[in-house]
Amino acid sequence: MDVNFIHVEGDQDEHDITLLTLSKCGHCTEAKKLMRRLNIRFDYIDVDKSTREEKRKVTQFLKDQNLPLSFPVIIIDEIIISGYREKEILSALEEQ
Repeated sequence: MDVNFIHVEGDQDEHDITLLTLSKCGHCTEAKKLMRRLNIRFDYIDVDKSTREEKRKVTQFLKDQNLPLSFPVIIIDEIIISGYREKEILSALEEQ
């Protein structure tokens, strides 16, 4: 997905992690906090603050993946998690 992600550094960089979020979404904020608390490197985009073209690309990505237009979407390597489900996120992070 060719959009301008915000990069957050972290000591843990075993996985490629991308978060699709909304700036005022409580569950999206929790997902970002979890990554920071675990000191994990990740990229994210607040879709509501992105350009029209970026919004179109994110929407198309979600359609291509047969995902609902809901946030957050957490992508850990090839695993896509729709919604903030901490146990599922932690389980995906344990896979190597």
